[in-house]
Amino acid sequence: VGVVVFPVFYGVQVWAVHHWIGQPWLTALYALWLPLSGFFVLHYWDLAQRLARVWQSLRLFQKKPSLMNSLQQERRAIFQALENAKEEYLRSAKH
Repeated sequence: VGVVVFPVFYGVQVWAVHHWIGQPWLTALYALWLPLSGFFVLHYWDLAQRLARVWQSLRLFQKKPSLMNSLQQERRAIFQALENAKEEYLRSAKH
């Protein structure tokens, strides 16, 4: 859908800017700026989403510090299990 909608919408925008401004060089500059601004928004949106998740996690851990402790213990247990599995694998690979 986006393959069709974006070019049509961009075309309508460029036509409207040209109709409103009437300067071909400004219209061309605007047409070049449209996809660049779209890439900027994609990057910014991703950054904003990650920042929102970080803030949400910080608020959660402030409200429930016991949750943070239990998650840290679970993390340590997972890393210990991975270390044990690695050692077991290396022992079995030697034989």
